Amino acid sequence: MSSRPIIIVTGANSGVGFGICERLLHQLSHATPADLEDLKIPTPAGGKDALPIPSHGVTLIMACRSVQRAEAAKKELFQSLDAYIQSRVHTEGVDEHAESFRLNVEIDVRAVDLADLSSVFRFTDEIKKNYPYISHLICNAGNASYDRISWTLLLKQMLTDPFSIVSRPAFNLHVTGERSVDGLGWMFQANLFSHYVMYRELVPLLKYTHGSRVMWTTSTNACAHGFSLDDWQLTETQQPYELVKFETEMFAAILDEAAVRDSDLIRHIIMHPGISQTGISAKLTGAVLRVLQVQLCYLVRILFISYQRCTDVYRRVSRAQKYHMVTPYLASVSAISATLIPLSAIPSLRSESGAYLPVVFESMINRWGYPRVEVNQSRFWPQYEKEARGLVERCQELYTKVQQDPHRSI
Repeated sequence: MSSRPIIIVTGANSGVGFGICERLLHQLSHATPADLEDLKIPTPAGGKDALPIPSHGVTLIMACRSVQRAEAAKKELFQSLDAYIQSRVHTEGVDEHAESFRLNVEIDVRAVDLADLSSVFRFTDEIKKNYPYISHLICNAGNASYDRISWTLLLKQMLTDPFSIVSRPAFNLHVTGERSVDGLGWMFQANLFSHYVMYRELVPLLKYTHGSRVMWTTSTNACAHGFSLDDWQLTETQQPYELVKFETEMFAAILDEAAVRDSDLIRHIIMHPGISQTGISAKLTGAVLRVLQVQLCYLVRILFISYQRCTDVYRRVSRAQKYHMVTPYLASVSAISATLIPLSAIPSLRSESGAYLPVVFESMINRWGYPRVEVNQSRFWPQYEKEARGLVERCQELYTKVQQDPHRSI
């Protein structure tokens, strides 16, 4: 990989996207990033398929819909990095690497609206015109068309499965049938397809450097129930957010399988940030409910995360609470590990027949709030492999159609 990584993060001005940017800068200010060491996966030294460690600088591209909010977030990132480096001076003394790294940090803001394909193409044209290569494309941005909370369903979940309220809420109702300005399913386009267009348009820049990767975001709420290729753009389903995260995970798995098979220079990594408080959840909850949600996250984490009982209920609850990261900064640990790890060190799982098995980098936390990353097999593979291949074929056909359109829209 080139000595200076150039990293795109979509949705970088808030939520997990901002957490990724902030944590990445903090980690790279260390000669040896702790998130890479904590991964506990043997990593070959000096390989060309990894971000150079120690890092002597980085170009971070914040791909955001609102330039104004992104500029404010950019200022906050620099302030956070300065404060982080200064706080270490009091405990560790002056860190020459950190000070040198800080002088070589460049943060650029670029406008893109994932719900508008013409905006996505303008963005990729700008990137190709202004940067010699891209080392990482972190597809973080996402949205949910939540409409309201069903208090009846909330009460039912409280009575039947109270500990899943935070992990897998079943009471958030969606707006259905939404379409983008391009006539595509809005949720499908804003979460998956526009990222795919972005990746396809940036392939020449991604292939320019060894160790380049595209990182796709799945979710605890990802669910395959009710998925049908007849509604692959998710305009008819009652749970478009849950299904688009399922689509994203399976989509990335198919792309990465092909990359492994063909020894492609670009790998596709699935990351899972766990559960944290972001702007998506804030759309439904007021200030009081938001505070209660956070406190409930802490409570169930402390009470159940290490509770050992030989019953299915407690095993399920214990597993779910490990995802309660609460803050976007902690939730971003899986993305940072996936950013730093050499591609050759990514665990390669195979079935008994030798078939490819996709893995997910998952953010988890212990009861005392210390984050870690586990790399586990995707829970949807291989049972939904056929549907995933059908989805990729449809997206490839749609991309070809869009690319051939002189106005680059549907």
